[in-house]
Amino acid sequence: MMSIRRVAQNLLKAAFAKFRNRPAIDARPRDVDLPVTAKEESRYTDLTRLLELFSSEETAPNVLYLGDSVVERTSKHDSDARTLGKMLADCLHDKLSVASISGSAYHMQVFLGFVQILSTLRLQPKMLVLPINLRSFSPQWDLNPLWRLEPEIAAIKSYLAEPHRGSPVLEKADQNKLVDAIDSYANRVVEYPLSEFSQIGQFREVIASNPQDETEKNCRWRHIYIFHYTHPLDCSHPKLGVLTEIINQLADMGIKILLYITPINYCAGLRHVGSEFEAIVRENIRVITNCIDQHTSLDSTRLLDYSTLLTSDYFFHDNDPTEHLNQAGRSALANSLADQVLDLQAAEQ
Repeated sequence: MMSIRRVAQNLLKAAFAKFRNRPAIDARPRDVDLPVTAKEESRYTDLTRLLELFSSEETAPNVLYLGDSVVERTSKHDSDARTLGKMLADCLHDKLSVASISGSAYHMQVFLGFVQILSTLRLQPKMLVLPINLRSFSPQWDLNPLWRLEPEIAAIKSYLAEPHRGSPVLEKADQNKLVDAIDSYANRVVEYPLSEFSQIGQFREVIASNPQDETEKNCRWRHIYIFHYTHPLDCSHPKLGVLTEIINQLADMGIKILLYITPINYCAGLRHVGSEFEAIVRENIRVITNCIDQHTSLDSTRLLDYSTLLTSDYFFHDNDPTEHLNQAGRSALANSLADQVLDLQAAEQ
């Protein structure tokens, strides 16, 4: 008798065969977190805000919260429109002052740049809160030319080279180069233990498809969660090297750091992928933890694993694969972070 696993594999193959024979909705899937630099030329407002917070004010915020879109996104269904950053500030308002700086697809290289700028400023926070988004290490995010944020990183380097010139302008992205880069990105070869796909474009084709029945819908969701979270991580990943550099630089500056693994919709991952999803996610988190342990002193550093903190009903929708939280999810995470901030702040005092 054919095993349940083999039956499921055959169903998925059949569903993907249908996908390949049907025109896709969009040959280039929409990237929902399109950075501002890909659209227009503008002043780098987040860098300007960082300078204002820690060089223009008499008293700097006690806590600086850096983050990606999770820190600033709200759902259209929320009655409470406060961002995660604002909720954390409100939780601590009578004890510590909190400022947040976040942006779509912000990743470790951007965060390192901000820390390097902090080291040059007159004022500094006592603590930095920094999420570690598991998806940011995946080829889906890490290799995506739209999310490498090269103009932002270039602007940070420009400021560090000539701080007297103030916050630089972000250069407008070359649309033709972006199109070519996205085509190259789609052709990149990848290896995922839970998928037979060997190129990024195969995943993007399924994601851009228009499923017609439950089998096709399940196939699509399965490949989204595989693509986002199940690429094996090892300590040689460049972003892990940047993370350890951030921690070491903050330690040299005497700034405490609260790190946390961003909550993911693990319940949906288990529904669509199965127990192997959890196993790979757990292993990737173990790699992150070991990498930090090997290269840093954790006397003033705390790492929290919040990957499974929240169930599906705390995200924008039951199948949300982008870590974006509804008001209940933001409130739960903000309250937990606030407790940890106070505990770390009180340690060794």
